[in-house]
Amino acid sequence: MYIVLVTGVFLWFIYGCLKQDFPIILANAFTFLFAATILYFKLRNDSKESKK
Repeated sequence: MYIVLVTGVFLWFIYGCLKQDFPIILANAFTFLFAATILYFKLRNDSKESKK
């Protein structure tokens, strides 16, 4: 489900770039950065647990 959030934020970032709307770009760039980092660590942790 978190992948859906990250994808949606990325699409909003693309939309902001197409509209050249700086507040949308900035807000979604930061949100994407943090959400993608959390997703990376979640997936990494899940793969380590499945190997046990």
